Amino acid sequence: MYKNKILFLVIFSLASYGAHLAIPEASSSVEREKVVAAEAQAKGTITDVEVTRKLRERLMADDQLSTNAQNIKIVTVKDAITLQGPVASRAEKVKIENFARAMAGKKKVYNRLTY
Repeated sequence: MYKNKILFLVIFSLASYGAHLAIPEASSSVEREKVVAAEAQAKGTITDVEVTRKLRERLMADDQLSTNAQNIKIVTVKDAITLQGPVASRAEKVKIENFARAMAGKKKVYNRLTY
């Protein structure tokens, strides 16, 4: 079990590093604020990774969500969960935020989803 967690964290870190390389440099402070780098997740704890995993599972299990909604960016670090990416409708945006809030506990949820 412990080896699986370490393997997951190593793979996730490598994937995060690759995603970081693909993120274009934001040209203004407003754009930089909107970009949630995947590398931020690598700074999270095992609990943060678990919250992200559970939320992703919940999204993937909901066959009423669009493919875009199921594949949004979820970054959980310390006291916050950030949701970012395109969804099909306002209803999806609200539904995903509600899922995140249900799992957040005391964490803040930042909904940057667009439709």
